[in-house]
Amino acid sequence: MIEMEPYKISLVLAFALAVVELLTITFIFLSFALSLIVISILQYLTGEFSVNRDIFIFAVFSIFFTIVFRKFFKGDKDQKSLSDKDDDVNLY
Repeated sequence: MIEMEPYKISLVLAFALAVVELLTITFIFLSFALSLIVISILQYLTGEFSVNRDIFIFAVFSIFFTIVFRKFFKGDKDQKSLSDKDDDVNLY
């Protein structure tokens, strides 16, 4: 049986989440994929697998990348405010 190292498993999962991101276009799975890449780099450098450390780093970097992507991809036309002329609440 072939045994994979933890960083290789993390890279495969990151690739799978990147593919899911391409199918859904939500930018949430992209932050998960990048977080797993950070974890795989850390696992490669340290040579060990620590569940608690990896979950903590995954959570921190997922939140970080989500905030960065939301600010980076936010467009000027994402929200439209109502002006005095357009008091209609059904204006989209």
